Amino acid sequence: MTLLQEVMAVPPTHADIADWWLLFGALNASFEFQTSQSAPPKTEMRLSGEFTTELKHAGRHWAGLLAPLLKRRGASFAFHQIDLERLGGEQATGGDFALILDFDGRTFQPETCRSEPRIVPIIFQGKRYVRPLANVSQTHKVRGSQKKKLGQNDCASAYIFYENGDVAIAAPLPVLVKPIENVGDERQTNVFQGTIDFASYLYRASTDDTFAARATSIEEALSMIYSKAHPGQLSKLIVATGDSKADFKYEAAVKHFFASYGPDIDEPATDDNEDKPGEPSGP
Repeated sequence: MTLLQEVMAVPPTHADIADWWLLFGALNASFEFQTSQSAPPKTEMRLSGEFTTELKHAGRHWAGLLAPLLKRRGASFAFHQIDLERLGGEQATGGDFALILDFDGRTFQPETCRSEPRIVPIIFQGKRYVRPLANVSQTHKVRGSQKKKLGQNDCASAYIFYENGDVAIAAPLPVLVKPIENVGDERQTNVFQGTIDFASYLYRASTDDTFAARATSIEEALSMIYSKAHPGQLSKLIVATGDSKADFKYEAAVKHFFASYGPDIDEPATDDNEDKPGEPSGP
């Protein structure tokens, strides 16, 4: 086995088992989505919903493979899903979601430097496309350019691209991610330039604090997510964590956040109709 194969395949070679679980869970979810879900024409809302469901399934599968180790560490890895619409976020653009990596360091390897707790909030703006271009020109009648808003967030923000058109695609590409800083001023962006696969994006966000900003608490993570995003923009919050009680903690935090800061956020408005993949909207 080569060193690269060992680092990729053997959990103990990772400083923190959380990163191994995150990488392989996300790879599994991306593969299952690509091969079974993304070919038929679908809306961005449905694509994001089915992809995050695959994440939940893959997270449980790979956590099961680590069960003996996790039991010794008192951890229980999963992708928890918080329904933001049910908790007060009136849905306006259903393809967009937030994801928080919340690892407390209990699964670090004893022979490595101690892994510090980390909370990493991320916003993904869902976008369907037909290669090689994706339309990023959408605007909201109240909030303005979606792309501009995405670039103003305090947390890591990116487009998540699903290859999906008006007719079925025989061999769609895997889910791709393009950080907002790699998107220029054009109305369309090339999905093959400045992009990375979803699993690699999450892995780097988890391990590199220069790539994705950290939060010091759940409350700060929510503040970073909603610094520019409207509650109606995000349909769900996915929390990747080893804390089995994370769903209760985050639901309570989201309820409190909406109750405390809701009056300070503009009233939601309905976005214009979803544009066709790869086609600019408006003149």
